[in-house]
Amino acid sequence: MAAIGFAGKPVAASLLALTSNQDQYQIKWQGVSGQEIFGSYSIQDADFNKPVRVESIHLKLPHKVDFSSSKNSIVSATGFATTGNQVTVEIYKNGLKCGKTVMVGSGVPANKVCE
Repeated sequence: MAAIGFAGKPVAASLLALTSNQDQYQIKWQGVSGQEIFGSYSIQDADFNKPVRVESIHLKLPHKVDFSSSKNSIVSATGFATTGNQVTVEIYKNGLKCGKTVMVGSGVPANKVCE
C-alpha cells in the first residue's frame, strides 16, 4: 500500500524515506540465471553501539532482498558462484544505485559497500 502525500496523491518509497528516520535498501545478486551462489549481506546501524546484523545467503540467481534501516547505516553484500561464473552485486539506497567495491584480488567474491 502506498503512502499518501499532502495533496492526497501516493508518495514514492524513496521520497518517503527522505522524510523519515529510515532509508530503503535493495540488494541484487545477478549473473547466469538459475546459478547457485553463496554470500552474505550486513547492516551496520548508524548507532555503532548496536551489533552488526549479518545474514547469509544460499540462493539461485537472479535474487533480491528489500529492507529498511536507520538513516546513515552502512550496508555491504558479497556473492560468489561455486562454478566460477561471475556474480554481480548491486545495492540501491532509496531507489538510487549506491556502493563501491572494497576488496579486490584473485580470492575475493563480488562485493559492494554502501555508506
